[in-house]
Amino acid sequence: MLFRLQVFSELLRIRKIYNRNASKYAETHKIMDEDIEVKVIRLEDIIGLKVLSYTNNPSRYEKDVSDIKEILRLHFNEITHLELSSIKEYFKILNKEDDYRKFVEDVKNEAN
Repeated sequence: MLFRLQVFSELLRIRKIYNRNASKYAETHKIMDEDIEVKVIRLEDIIGLKVLSYTNNPSRYEKDVSDIKEILRLHFNEITHLELSSIKEYFKILNKEDDYRKFVEDVKNEAN
């Protein structure tokens, strides 16, 4: 029961951080031949939501980890130090820092 309360507390904390930051940092993109503008959250926030997802629902682990690694693979050379720090913060908040290190190391090894 205590573990569930701790996870719930962390979920509330990350949701608060996400709500505060995601809309502030969402980027506007034009679609449909530039006729429509949509706000899109940043890659680091998508990764943060994926970490939250598999933390909250372990049955999603394989799918979410696959998605996280694919995002990192596709964009690793474009991700700045600041963005990587933001990604790491999501893992830290949810006590998943070992996962962060493993995912980044895996992507780095695949790139070489």
